[in-house]
Amino acid sequence: KMLKNLVERFSKENPDNISLVGPRYSGKSVFANAFVEELIKFEKNALLWDLRINTPQSDSEFFKQMTNEIVRSLPAESDDCEYLKSFEENHYSELRDFFDEFKAPFILVMEGFDDLLATDHLSKNLWDNLLTLIKGPSCVMLTTSRKVLRELIRSQETAGSLFWEAFDANPIRMQPLSESDRQDFYDHLVDPAESVKSILFESSGGFPPLFAHCLNAFFAECPDALLAEINRPEFLEQAFDEEAEQILEAIWNGLNVESKDFLIALKNAGKSGLSADNFNCKRGDLRDLEDLGFIKKGTTCYHISCFLLEEFLAEKS
Repeated sequence: KMLKNLVERFSKENPDNISLVGPRYSGKSVFANAFVEELIKFEKNALLWDLRINTPQSDSEFFKQMTNEIVRSLPAESDDCEYLKSFEENHYSELRDFFDEFKAPFILVMEGFDDLLATDHLSKNLWDNLLTLIKGPSCVMLTTSRKVLRELIRSQETAGSLFWEAFDANPIRMQPLSESDRQDFYDHLVDPAESVKSILFESSGGFPPLFAHCLNAFFAECPDALLAEINRPEFLEQAFDEEAEQILEAIWNGLNVESKDFLIALKNAGKSGLSADNFNCKRGDLRDLEDLGFIKKGTTCYHISCFLLEEFLAEKS
């Protein structure tokens, strides 16, 4: 559903620039690839540029790579392709002319914006030039990152560019799998009992890699899924294996100290939960933990919403 809505948004006559935000392992890369494939299927001009690979270290290198990515996406013998290949310097100017002449939206899906902003060698001028491109008649962007774009900015000079204001104020967030998302998994397998579905969701928090892992653990034990009930403690003992630990450890290593302390405190608080008021977690940190499916807020308190995380935290406490 999210993919369909996003394709529709970018199929408008004047689509918005949008950022896609989600923690590690939340499926941003899979979603970005599927999005570009869907756009191409509908004969839209689109490309996926993975900025994590050979990340540009200067303004000129950025626009040179951007030109090469566009060339790679165009028909080899087209006039546009030949035009872009004919220039060896001043790639920004040729890109500006290219987008000024292009007759339809050209959608750049830029994956791993975190890595691009982590470099200290890009100037405010680059962001201002990018703003000129996306304010033009055809260049449109979808960026993917772990944090909201403005939270990734490292220098005051870069923050002064109006480029960051050109994106929709409400980024699309990768969140735990919804009930309909989870049902899509079951539709391709044997549909288990509702009690089993509940344990699979509560064990994983709906976080896609953990949910898929729990599914694998369940079907390894019950290949025909005919059991109406499963024993939760026994299932958790089976599901909390080396692979689950590796997934959780990788996410844990990416959390800041405040988030780690809050999760451990929540684990120790048990069913009573905790308010975040006495902790130094920022609102964005709490939102990230919710997007992972790790915590859920009740009326006044937060609670852990992933059984496998509780198993993991028991070893960290």
